[in-house]
Amino acid sequence: MTEPHRARVSAVVLIAVLGLAGNPVGAGAQSGAANSRTFQWTAPGDDDMTGRASRYELHYSTSPISPAADSTALEAWWGSQSTVVSGSELPAPSQAGRIDSAVVGNLAYGFTYYFIIRSVDEALNWSPYSNVASVTLAPCDAPTSTPAAPQTQTDSLGVLVSWPASEDPLASSVEIYRGSSPGRLALLGSVSATETSYLDTTTRNGSTYFYSVAWAASCGNGPIGSTSSITFRNSVSAPAAAQGASSIRVFPNPATGPLTLRLQIVGGQPQSVRVRLYDAAGRWIADLADGTFAAGETQLTWNRQTRGGGQAGPGYYEALGTIGSTRVRERLVLLP
Repeated sequence: MTEPHRARVSAVVLIAVLGLAGNPVGAGAQSGAANSRTFQWTAPGDDDMTGRASRYELHYSTSPISPAADSTALEAWWGSQSTVVSGSELPAPSQAGRIDSAVVGNLAYGFTYYFIIRSVDEALNWSPYSNVASVTLAPCDAPTSTPAAPQTQTDSLGVLVSWPASEDPLASSVEIYRGSSPGRLALLGSVSATETSYLDTTTRNGSTYFYSVAWAASCGNGPIGSTSSITFRNSVSAPAAAQGASSIRVFPNPATGPLTLRLQIVGGQPQSVRVRLYDAAGRWIADLADGTFAAGETQLTWNRQTRGGGQAGPGYYEALGTIGSTRVRERLVLLP
């Protein structure tokens, strides 16, 4: 009787991104989230370097494991001394020879971590253990509190992400994360801890995004909070004013000095108005209007003063907000 074919699943060489030069199994820090690390490896096949493996399993621990450890020590470390990275944080294996990667987050500051990865094929044939990749996180007085899931809402230019103000005394900034799933988040941007919103203008129509935030200090970030999801759909077909809805206009535009914000409020009743100014990086720069205004036309002057008390510099900006339940926006350019 012929024995069933058993595929030869190749071992994976695991590398922490930005590893030390000359060390093919070494590791260094990954830029981005300070308590996260990114790892890369070349995808194996399900029969040596042919085909595609079924899945990966990545383990890590603060318990040291030597690169020269024998099979007994590796099995003990793998089976009882390590933590398994959630499958949702790992990619599906690519075709053999391509580069795959994963981000492991919420690691503790001041510790050294050791990582090993394996792959398995559809016949449950496991690859040998990979090399040991290690990373060390420097000590850091990072925030310890975890933010709630942010609020998200769509605009014709992107997604407005907002959150309550940080009350963590160690926080000096807020980091915004985005991904295609809760387990595949990447750092999108960072704003001052006094900010409570961020405009993501890099969205694509019809795509679904997951957002989360973390309080951060200069040396690193705290725990990343829960996610909120939203599908961005650009449904704006004409300017609001042409449809008889409330609107805003800014003039002169472009401008070298102060600006005038013209509110056009449709209807017979006063409306609540909030209009904020964002820069091209999604940072909240200034409040242009915040209050209740009578129906009809109202003009307000903005002298280019920012929320921090300075002067807004030249560049592209976006006035974004609401008049009652109507979303309004206006692009503008500030000149020197």
